[in-house]
Amino acid sequence: MCYWAMALLGPGAGRAAAIGGAQAEDMPPPKGACRRGDSCGPPSLGGRRSPCAMAWRRATGWGLGGRVHFVGTVSDDELVAWYHAADVFVLPSVTPNEAFGLVQLEAHACGLPVVSTNLPSGVPFANAHGVSGLVVEPGDAKGLAAALRRLLTDPELRARLARQARERVYANSRWKS
Repeated sequence: MCYWAMALLGPGAGRAAAIGGAQAEDMPPPKGACRRGDSCGPPSLGGRRSPCAMAWRRATGWGLGGRVHFVGTVSDDELVAWYHAADVFVLPSVTPNEAFGLVQLEAHACGLPVVSTNLPSGVPFANAHGVSGLVVEPGDAKGLAAALRRLLTDPELRARLARQARERVYANSRWKS
């Protein structure tokens, strides 16, 4: 079975999307995803010090080249396709600079449960724990991994949270489904 978790890196949705997957060895990454050593390495990810380039170096340094794929900058249409290709969306922010996390609502609108952090901001409001996803404490890597593992190994929970997330975002916004 192939599972895909999606996270966005950079100053806004659609700017340097990073797609990570816990995937079976025989399953190829989504079309357009890059593997370690491909041309989507640091030079084409916004420069050596960009968040995406730094994440790429960290992932490859940990030997995750076959499990984490960086697709670089994507158009709005491509971004929607990536949301629909994912099983879970992750917003692992650690500082309250993330005021709300509009990307969570975008993910919810595409029927994705979200794993986010309990920041002193609007992030936990946008992703209600146990309703539209799971919320963990900022900086708690083990808690983040446990929440992801829980969603990826419990298809009923993942489906319920995905359905509730989509219903909640459309009930509480002016977006049309």
